[in-house]
Amino acid sequence: MFKRKNVLLAVAVSMLLAACGGGSDTPVTAVSSPAPLIPTATPPTADNSVLSGFLRLTSDQVMFSNTVITADQLASFPGDAGPFTTGTNAPLTQFGMRISPIGMDTADGQAKTARIAIDLTEKAASAAPGEQAEQLQLMIDKVTLTVSPAGAFSVAVPAGAKVYVHYVPATGAAVDATADAADLVRLDAVAGDGTSNMLVLDLETAITRALAGAAGLATAKNMAGKFDMLATLSNVAMRKADETTPVVGTSITVTNAGQAAVVGAGVAGVINVQ
Repeated sequence: MFKRKNVLLAVAVSMLLAACGGGSDTPVTAVSSPAPLIPTATPPTADNSVLSGFLRLTSDQVMFSNTVITADQLASFPGDAGPFTTGTNAPLTQFGMRISPIGMDTADGQAKTARIAIDLTEKAASAAPGEQAEQLQLMIDKVTLTVSPAGAFSVAVPAGAKVYVHYVPATGAAVDATADAADLVRLDAVAGDGTSNMLVLDLETAITRALAGAAGLATAKNMAGKFDMLATLSNVAMRKADETTPVVGTSITVTNAGQAAVVGAGVAGVINVQ
């Protein structure tokens, strides 16, 4: 009885080994598991659709601090636009574009959530020996543009909007900061003209708020030299005073903000900061 059981056990083991490839000269091919999928970061995107109609850059005017010049002067100056009034904590107190809504009236009114950004990047030749080119980038991630059925244009910064700041000082490491963006964009009246307003970005208040959480911004007020200047507003078309020539801004991506590039209407040129 025991001998019969042993024989049966030996047969069973032999069958099992054969099924698994054991006891055979036939090579066994190993099957590897597929490599795990590693999710990649999704590039940030933005809705860049525009309002109906357009904003006229009235008299082709832009403003730095409290000084008004034309966009053509800004674009054609060889780095001699300025110097302009500096702020307590920022190299410029404010930036503005004089605008008037044209053909923006619709039956039900319209609105877009836009973004606005400014970039001041020092020219390499302007940096002092042993120093790096300075840079200040600033972007507000939500600005509500509203047009009434009659075509009246207004702006507001909604609750929860943030201002993102990237600053490269003349010496030392770059600084990144965020702060509350409430009231950093507004429309100011233009004396003697009820048809246009100055669309203002309050740089001084923005840097002051960001400074509260990023002490490295303290030297931003000392920025000096010749700077390539870009300013861009999304989600609305803009034309020069002739109401024909488009005013197209340069794409601005604020470093380390994790936000999509701001594309849309805007101006560019070279300014002198002292």
